[in-house]
Amino acid sequence: MNSNVIGVLDLAAYARNYGYAVDAYYLEEINMTNQYDLIGLSIFEGENDAIFADITYLKNVYKGT
Repeated sequence: MNSNVIGVLDLAAYARNYGYAVDAYYLEEINMTNQYDLIGLSIFEGENDAIFADITYLKNVYKGT
């Protein structure tokens, strides 16, 4: 089952209450044409190699973010 971690959605709602525009995506569904000031990952388990591969991928797609 693939589900959002409730804490991530809580953080998104909290930021929206303060006027921030927030998107929440699974990594494979993220919109590559959007521009972001900040990207956060929900990491609660997994292999370090996979996590760092995701970080490297995001850094290459969203240079300067």
